[in-house]
Amino acid sequence: MKCPLTVLMTVHNGGPYLRTGIESILAQTFRDFHFLIVDDGSTDDSREIVRSYKDKRLELVCLERNVGQTAALNIGLKQASTLWVARMDADDYSAPTRLEQQMQVLEADRSLSCVGTFGWEFRDDPKIATGILPRPERDEDIKRTLPHTCPIIHGSIIVSRKALQDVGGYNERYRYLADWEMYERLLTEHRAANIPKALIGIRLHANQNSFTSEAMDEFINLYRRRLARGMLSREDQFIVQSALTQRLINMGYSYLATGKHLTALGCFVKAGRIAPRLLFKKSLHKCMKLVAKAS
Repeated sequence: MKCPLTVLMTVHNGGPYLRTGIESILAQTFRDFHFLIVDDGSTDDSREIVRSYKDKRLELVCLERNVGQTAALNIGLKQASTLWVARMDADDYSAPTRLEQQMQVLEADRSLSCVGTFGWEFRDDPKIATGILPRPERDEDIKRTLPHTCPIIHGSIIVSRKALQDVGGYNERYRYLADWEMYERLLTEHRAANIPKALIGIRLHANQNSFTSEAMDEFINLYRRRLARGMLSREDQFIVQSALTQRLINMGYSYLATGKHLTALGCFVKAGRIAPRLLFKKSLHKCMKLVAKAS
């Protein structure tokens, strides 16, 4: 029988964390998979680390220049030929039964095109959790929360390769929110579920940059696109506006504290364009707290 699953990992200078991620996949109780690792122009020892494993299921594709994770994922997706594709980030950790449990769910419910899992956060040792990451379990709940939160942990998914390719794969315009943008297209046409068990460990480390100004620009772009398409109810619109405005205000004050005044001003201007009344209300509240603290 043909191998049913490709585990797709991309890596760029992931040497310090790579062995933990690779070994967690090679130790899976579900054994019938192809492990495809796309090295995205690494300049450290990532390639040597991958080549040190002699498992026949493992294949390394080397890109000579750094194209970014989103483009590297599309290259890996084109290389894959199995029915299903599992994602795995190079700095994370998969519980031993993760793939087995997900494949069992997909076998039991043929209407599903994507299955994710709950997760946990860790710093150095994946056995020591610093926080749990729940997600909505049912397809209808996943779709309902999609407009204002990312409903599936990207590193946890097993997705139909054909379904993902049919909706266009990953949009390379997005670097930080490519998964969330992809779900927007995938979940319009396909059903998904999350297994209510923490089966993926998400590593926390200093190199993560999910909350940079560039990531916020992508978030704002997604929000405006959803608004233009009429995807957001009034309640969803308020939730997203509030979250965006609060995040931008917090970033603005953080930049002020480090002397980056122009960058801070940019954050406040963006917040004002999204929701001027919310900006005024939240800024007034912040000022009142500062005055009360000073007195």
